[in-house]
Amino acid sequence: YLFQTGANTNQVSVRLDWSTSGVDLDLYLFPATHTFPILTSAAMSTTNLDEFGTSAVTPNTQYWVSVGAASDSTTTDLPANYGITVCGEHFVQGP
Repeated sequence: YLFQTGANTNQVSVRLDWSTSGVDLDLYLFPATHTFPILTSAAMSTTNLDEFGTSAVTPNTQYWVSVGAASDSTTTDLPANYGITVCGEHFVQGP
């Protein structure tokens, strides 16, 4: 999924949720102009049905969120339904 950060967005949190037991989905976030992820959430578990991560990003920049099934997915229910939440934030470092 392709999205663009806002003018003041310098941090993004991404949450991936699914409900099919036996499936292990992973998420990757990377700039649209690169192929190396800046955020990876890939916990090895077929019982934990979510992945979450936060990363610094550049304002006014396009990013890809990629979702895939990990090799430890043990169900025949692939492809599995899932939901993604992307929250753009303006992080201000304290004094």
